[in-house]
Amino acid sequence: MSDPRMLGVKTFGAFADLTVACAQRIGGEMGAQIESAARRAWASVGVGVSAPVAV
Repeated sequence: MSDPRMLGVKTFGAFADLTVACAQRIGGEMGAQIESAARRAWASVGVGVSAPVAV
């Protein structure tokens, strides 16, 4: 990921938050679908995503 916030990511939870934030930034129906899929994927491996995520 080329997001400069990636430099501050030190945990899986922080990475999960960042992936959801990137999906939210896409916006629209596609962004909502990506965000939902990302949240489900992280939850399936036991990593919670903060809510709401500031972009």
